[in-house]
Amino acid sequence: MPPRYGLTGLTRDRVTGSFAPGGDAMRNAFSFVAVGLSIGGLLIAAPVVATAAPISAATCNAIDAPKAMNDLPASDDCVIPTQGARASAAVHPNTTPVSPTTTISSTARSFDRTNGDLLAITKVSGAATGEIAFGGNFTAVVTPDGVSHSAKNFAIVSESTGAVLYAGNANSYVRAITSVNGVTYAGGDFPSFGGASRSHAAALSSSFAVTAWNPTPGNTVRALAAAGSTIYLGGDFSSVRAVSSSTGSTIWSKSTSTGHVHSLLATSGRLYAGGLFQMYNGTTQHGLVEINPSNGNLVTTFNAHLRPDTHVGQYGTYDGEEIISLSVGPNSGEILAGSGGHAPAGDSSNEAILLNATTGARVWTTSLIGDCQGIGLVGSTVVAGYHRNNSNTTTPFPYFATQLELSNGHLTTWDPKITGNQGNADGGNNGVQAIYVDQTTSTLFLAGAFTSPSSHKSLIAFSF
Repeated sequence: MPPRYGLTGLTRDRVTGSFAPGGDAMRNAFSFVAVGLSIGGLLIAAPVVATAAPISAATCNAIDAPKAMNDLPASDDCVIPTQGARASAAVHPNTTPVSPTTTISSTARSFDRTNGDLLAITKVSGAATGEIAFGGNFTAVVTPDGVSHSAKNFAIVSESTGAVLYAGNANSYVRAITSVNGVTYAGGDFPSFGGASRSHAAALSSSFAVTAWNPTPGNTVRALAAAGSTIYLGGDFSSVRAVSSSTGSTIWSKSTSTGHVHSLLATSGRLYAGGLFQMYNGTTQHGLVEINPSNGNLVTTFNAHLRPDTHVGQYGTYDGEEIISLSVGPNSGEILAGSGGHAPAGDSSNEAILLNATTGARVWTTSLIGDCQGIGLVGSTVVAGYHRNNSNTTTPFPYFATQLELSNGHLTTWDPKITGNQGNADGGNNGVQAIYVDQTTSTLFLAGAFTSPSSHKSLIAFSF
């Protein structure tokens, strides 16, 4: 299919991030978490598969963290010596990188960083001037002038200058953020937010006051999405919930089972949920579903036919294709999805995927070197962020993020040059854990658990 040009009004909010059509008009939030096998690279322009070639891996840099963004052991992403056959059978090398049709600067712009790591980033909807909200696990935000500002796990800064506009105080991890009509919504592990008692979810007004919104989910929130007067929540509470954007009262709630929700996307009147679940509201459909946003019912005409978990052996609860990130596509007829998982021999789990938004059919699939923890549309290309727990030099992929051609998923030559594993308590699966793309200002934000370059620890921005 041909490249697309002239795309406007596409932004990404994140859970742990999000993407939304229409710039500040609306935001679609989602979170993502999973585990993957960090080896090699594969390009599948369905249904053709490239010829297999062996992949060799060296040192594994996995860091286990009990409260990491990925709720599965990071060390499970490492190649085990006895699994060398799987490494060569499951992964096919991508062809030589090409020059991208949309140019992203090779030099990062001056922007904020933190002293920890980030799990969520988005733009505040309806703000008079551009405001970027981000959350994760940190105690300070360092502005471009090098000054450290105390802020606990959440902050809102000026998109143009990086000045801290709101220094948050969430007493545990913030994993999901979305925004609509000037209000910013956050979810995560916290029992209090901004000095107010708020269990796992809270909202800030445009003047940065904690609002009365209080849906009180019973466990960790990993995904948020906003559409009109409704906020959608997913996470470790075995359901997808729709609640009022003003009060937090439940509009509908539908069950998920055998795995949690990690990503949500509301776009073009549709709602999608991704994660490690096997069933939605009593119907078996692994990893990704389309939901009627008004009543929560499953849309049965959409099915991506993802490979389900085998539930056999050590990795059986996450060896399928687990959709841990979602984004709007180039038009209302397509969406982008990021997958993670610990694939069995001969299969792939760590993928960037372009899907038909109505049927779920794949347009293309590109296998990455780690869980696709963030994905976003940049002009006529796609940027995918991932972790990389095997230090090898046999694959052409940049260390923590890559740019792919939208027309066919082909790897390009762009390299953000970010590396380094976090040493703090939320090191987890490292790498890029959240992406926000602002088409209005032509800025790409990558957030996560990287440490280098030190002047951009955990947060780096590029113009395109």
